[in-house]
Amino acid sequence: MKPECLRIRGLKVVFHSAEGFIKAVEGVDLDVREGECVAIVGESGCGKSVTGLSMMRLLSSPPAIWRADELSYTTRDGELIDVRNAPESRLEALRGDEISMIYQDPSSALNPVMSIGAQIEEIYKYHTKLSKKEARAAGIEMLRRVGIPAPEKRWEQFPHELSGGMKQRVLIAMAMALKPKLLIADEPTTALDVTIQAQILSLLSDLCKKEGTALVMITHDLGVVRSVADRVYVMYCGKIMEQGSCSEILDRPLHPYTKGLIASIPALGERMKRFCQIPGNVPNPAAKPNGCYFCNRCSAASDICRERMPALREAPDDPEHRFRCHNAGGSENE
Repeated sequence: MKPECLRIRGLKVVFHSAEGFIKAVEGVDLDVREGECVAIVGESGCGKSVTGLSMMRLLSSPPAIWRADELSYTTRDGELIDVRNAPESRLEALRGDEISMIYQDPSSALNPVMSIGAQIEEIYKYHTKLSKKEARAAGIEMLRRVGIPAPEKRWEQFPHELSGGMKQRVLIAMAMALKPKLLIADEPTTALDVTIQAQILSLLSDLCKKEGTALVMITHDLGVVRSVADRVYVMYCGKIMEQGSCSEILDRPLHPYTKGLIASIPALGERMKRFCQIPGNVPNPAAKPNGCYFCNRCSAASDICRERMPALREAPDDPEHRFRCHNAGGSENE
């Protein structure tokens, strides 16, 4: 088994709003090993993006109130960093160099008043000792690697002159410029059409494999998960509901929520009178129920589901496959 580059234990994030305290993330444990792709899957509002931002300690406090029992990162040189207590100067040096992030909306992530080249040059200027000429050459080569035609021309252009797919490729070039050890991709294909989505996913996967970069893919699209992920964490209402290898989660799901997500995907060529859907609605984040957060939408819910939150349980035949449910077999792990 490969060594860990990121380890999270007991991550909790709370936001204060007019409705009260919103528990966005509740006790998340997550591991990312060197060179692997980990997917965090769930509906909008489940806490997956907040988890991703917490990995780089990018949440402003206030409004966010966060803590973790452990949030550690191992650098290329083997230095173990406690991200919770590291000074901001140390984190700034890590961001963009050791750890990079691709945001879901390239139009808002790119500076509209700076040329593409100027924005890429800033990365080299801050993290390396390359001259302006050397940074330009390295940046143009990176644009070429991510499949942007005529990169010398694009270098001088501004974000509004590029298509959505081109802008997403620019973000990938910026994120991979310094060959980071860990890349966090937050819904990187949401605004793109299906053909461009496939190209971007293939590009990300190939780049990470060539550079040995670990990838955290935050998405709601299980099709994306099957094509790139090694391991999967399924989130619902701020909690991990199921985790395990990609094949175990997608081919042998154990939690009712995971089963519902998979069943709602239409099969290619299948004729359906009515699409499958998970009944009911996600609980109000400011007034979550006492028991399992999914019990109001689960056909198998019993009295204990409404009274007590289940612990993560190990699958009988695979200790790496865990799920949070009272009504399925397994052994408690908490």
